Amino acid sequence: MVGGVGLTLLYTFPFFLMLQSRSTLLIWLVIIIGLPILKDAIFGPMATLVSEMFNSNVRYSGVSAVREIGTAVFGDTAPHWGDADQCGNRSGLAAGRL
Repeated sequence: MVGGVGLTLLYTFPFFLMLQSRSTLLIWLVIIIGLPILKDAIFGPMATLVSEMFNSNVRYSGVSAVREIGTAVFGDTAPHWGDADQCGNRSGLAAGRL
């Protein structure tokens, strides 16, 4: 998992250089290499890590509660904050005002 994070950090520089080239082939290559391979290098070992954090009698509820609450709080609000930042609005409701 640490190796996947390190590779992802190193990949950011070529990633943005290829995006700035505006070449369709390079952009698709960046997406095809970066998303599946580097994402799996981080999230693949995470299943084992998280399952070992809890005993077997609470594993299902412990893992699912942490994952689902975190996704609901941070995964759902991130696009709203991004919209607010782009529109110069800090309330987080910029998408509804457009």
